[in-house]
Amino acid sequence: MKRLARWFAGAYLLVLLGVVATFRLVGESWWVVTALLYLPRWIFLLPALLVLLALCLARDVRGVSVCALALGLVTLPLLGVSLRATVVAHSRAGKQSLRVFSYNVARGKHHRHLAAAIRAADADLLLFQEWTPALNASIQALLPSHQRAVVDQFAFFSRHPIVATEGTPAELPESPDGRAFASATVASPLGEIVVFNVHPVSPRRGFERLRHDAWSEEARRSVDAESRMRELQMTALATATRATELPTIVGGDTNLPGLSRIFARSLGHFDDGFAEVGRGLGHTYPSARPWMRIDRVLARRPLAFDRFEVLPFPHGSDHLPVLAVISRR
Repeated sequence: MKRLARWFAGAYLLVLLGVVATFRLVGESWWVVTALLYLPRWIFLLPALLVLLALCLARDVRGVSVCALALGLVTLPLLGVSLRATVVAHSRAGKQSLRVFSYNVARGKHHRHLAAAIRAADADLLLFQEWTPALNASIQALLPSHQRAVVDQFAFFSRHPIVATEGTPAELPESPDGRAFASATVASPLGEIVVFNVHPVSPRRGFERLRHDAWSEEARRSVDAESRMRELQMTALATATRATELPTIVGGDTNLPGLSRIFARSLGHFDDGFAEVGRGLGHTYPSARPWMRIDRVLARRPLAFDRFEVLPFPHGSDHLPVLAVISRR
C-alpha cells in the first residue's frame, strides 16, 4: 500500500508539472487547453485529497512530503497565490503617488453598487470597461473634479489633465465586445504617462457553445477563433505600448487568466500589480464567487507599485474592481 500510495503521489506531481508546462507552451493555440485555462483551478486540488489520505493510511512520511510539494505547485503558479505584503515598506513614504482604479462595469446594470465602489476607491485615475453613454452624467456627478474621456467602450476619469486620447488601430478588426483597447495621455504628478484601458474579446461565446455541444466542430472552431482574435488584439496592444517612451500603465479586463501564453507574450514585459505587492488569490471574476484573476493593473519602469487590492463590491458587476497605488522608482 505504501508503494502504491507513493507512486500515486509522484504521478500526481508529474501531472501537475505537465499541466503548468502545457498552459505555458501550448496555451490558447488548442481549444482543449484554452478550456482548461479558464476552469476553476481548485479542481487540481481534488486528487491531492485522495493521495494524502492514502499516504496517511500507509504512514508514509516521505510520500506526504512529495504530495506537499505538489500542493505547493498548485497553490502558487496554478492558483496564482501571492504571498507578498499588500503595502511596500515605508522607503517610498512622502513620494508622489497615483491611485488607479479599474472596473468592468458590465454596462452599468447595477448603478447603486457601482457608485459605492467608486466612492470607496477615492482614485486619481479611473478606468472603466463596457461603458455606456447612459452612465456619463451620473458618474461625472460622483467625480466632479475629474476630467472625462470616452473612447468606444472605454471611459477615463482623471483628477489630472487628460492631454490626448487614442483608440484601437483602425486596421485591427472589431470584435463582438467592441474595440480591444484605448489609450489616454495624462499629465500626472508622476509626469506624463500613457494609460491603456483594455478589454479584448471574451471567450464566453465559444465556451457557451461547448457547454451545449462539446462534440460540435463548430463550437471548437469558435473557441479557437476567439483565441486567435484575442491574441491579435493583445499583440496590437503590445506594439502600441512599445511605441511610446513615456511611463506606461495598462489596466482593465484582460480576459486572460494566470499562466496564459497570450498574456506572457504580449504583456510579460510589464510588472503586474497583484504579483508585485498583492496577497492571497486576487480573483476578480465572477464577482459573487470569484475563481479567476483577469482584471489587472500593470506598469513598467520607472513606475512601481506600492499597493494593490481587489475591492469587495460583488454586486456592481460580474467583475470585482481593482485598485493600485503607483509611484516612481
